[in-house]
Amino acid sequence: MTYTSTGKFVRDFFGNMTGKFLEIGAWDGRPSDEEPYWDLLTTGWYGVYCEPNPHSIPSLIQNVSPYNADIVTAAIGTTAGIQPFNASTSHPYISSFDSKWHLNLPPTLSETPYVSDKIYAPTITIDQIFETFGYDFDTISVDIEVSLESELEIFKTIDFNKLPVCKLVISETYSSELQTYMESFGFIRKSAPPNNYWIRA
Repeated sequence: MTYTSTGKFVRDFFGNMTGKFLEIGAWDGRPSDEEPYWDLLTTGWYGVYCEPNPHSIPSLIQNVSPYNADIVTAAIGTTAGIQPFNASTSHPYISSFDSKWHLNLPPTLSETPYVSDKIYAPTITIDQIFETFGYDFDTISVDIEVSLESELEIFKTIDFNKLPVCKLVISETYSSELQTYMESFGFIRKSAPPNNYWIRA
């Protein structure tokens, strides 16, 4: 598949419809072609943004507060609680529960020294999001800086049978096990690096 920006892919996928999205790992929500839901937000969609990094949250609030959106200042995990978190000030978009996650930086980004604060972040489950905001999300983006195994664990806490209107799920990671799980709910995969688009008819 020819690469297209995430924002354009999502915009073309949904066309002129208006709906509801969930973005897990929102960073600062800045307008960008790679921000999956910016165009949807500015054309009347309702969005829920989930972001645990306190260095990103002020900008996230500033960027999305003029629109119909709610912000959850927590990380998504398999259990709820408080966990140690590496909140980067130099590269906030790769803040992670994994203290060595920054070692995955590509060379073009590692030119800037990595700086991180050790904090404790609230963690909630995906079901807590759905119980609070409903199960009627049309699309969900999962962009979290954890291992493939940890992200798969989080995906497996999502019962897509409870999300009947969800037609598009976006993930950065891919594995055959994730594909098997998504296919069990009727999703097919389209790859347009750096993302995987899981589409349900």
